Amino acid sequence: MLASSTLTIKIYGQSVELRTRFFDLIYWNQLLELNRLDYNLFESHILDPDFFENYNFPDENTGQRALTFRRFMRSAKYGTDLSCMAIIEIKYGGKKVYKGSLNSFCGIDTFFPIIKINDDFMQVNPGGKGIAMVFIEKSAGLIFSAAIKVHSFTISDIQLQRTQIERLDFISAVLLNHRPIIHYKTETLVRGRSFQLLTKG
Repeated sequence: MLASSTLTIKIYGQSVELRTRFFDLIYWNQLLELNRLDYNLFESHILDPDFFENYNFPDENTGQRALTFRRFMRSAKYGTDLSCMAIIEIKYGGKKVYKGSLNSFCGIDTFFPIIKINDDFMQVNPGGKGIAMVFIEKSAGLIFSAAIKVHSFTISDIQLQRTQIERLDFISAVLLNHRPIIHYKTETLVRGRSFQLLTKG
């Protein structure tokens, strides 16, 4: 039986948590009228802690009244912001395989990437006229950390999923032999949140 060694992957930098939701324009205006809100009031107060205690908006999954912001806005993507400096560190069997800029690892600021990149282009708008909602939370620190037992490893075993949506560009997944690696984020500090209503169509 082949002996296994530990593969560890860590990414330090700025993370992006992106949540989106889309409403048909007529239905959205009905919701605002029901809650006696206009566009500006909704946009400026939705992140208030007690917003969903005072107003009635539908849960993304059940359609019933949303009790929290996270029930109202689905979690679309989480990953490492490529617009900021990020460092990726890879060790196998306790020995360093790679440590350096994530952008160089992806080939963004070099002629060739070190590993394979899978591109994912997303749109908030599924089609038709409506209101697209975009929530972005940015944090900094150790944003990806994983340790896996494997029997063998080469750098080409790793692939990265790159996502581009609403002017954001980030690594949304790390894969090992084309399978997503389950990871946990630790030691992060929230740097900022933003929410936007975008008219589409």
